[in-house]
Amino acid sequence: TVSSTAPINNSSVRSGTRVSVGAIASDDVGIVGVQFKANNTNIGSEDTIASYSAVLDTTSLSEGAYTLTATARDYVGNLTTSNPVTITVDNTLPVLSTITVIPSYGTSTISWLTDEPATTQIIYGTTTSYGLATALVSTLTTNHSQTLINLLPSKTYHFMVKSQDKAGNIATSSSSFQTLEP
Repeated sequence: TVSSTAPINNSSVRSGTRVSVGAIASDDVGIVGVQFKANNTNIGSEDTIASYSAVLDTTSLSEGAYTLTATARDYVGNLTTSNPVTITVDNTLPVLSTITVIPSYGTSTISWLTDEPATTQIIYGTTTSYGLATALVSTLTTNHSQTLINLLPSKTYHFMVKSQDKAGNIATSSSSFQTLEP
């Protein structure tokens, strides 16, 4: 038998990422080696050392889904292939839209949308160097909102909204707003 141990099924990666591929294999006559494949193309050469693994370099892969398998070969030539694991190469940044600011006295709420689930964070300050940041919300969502607190009255604040998708693609957008007078 042979079972894939890595990567996690239905995971997303960016092009240029090195993805560890792993499997465990056993057989009553012993395993000679395991050959890993992406869409039926060999990933390197057959691994003959238990704790079978390979590295898939996604640099040359186009965006899209790839099926990964591991085929174990025993000492009498029998072949067994693992259940497939799917990864998606994703190079597309989340699209940010509908960025709104609701300024108030001492606080301001900034909201935006993304076209795919992504994290939520705002970098902000009274200069374009920012200097402050909200806590990163790692829950992936398409509807983002955070409230900035302890803001000075009648002051211009510069901000950058930041969202990262599950593949690690980061999108940002910058703007500014004026806080209200007391």
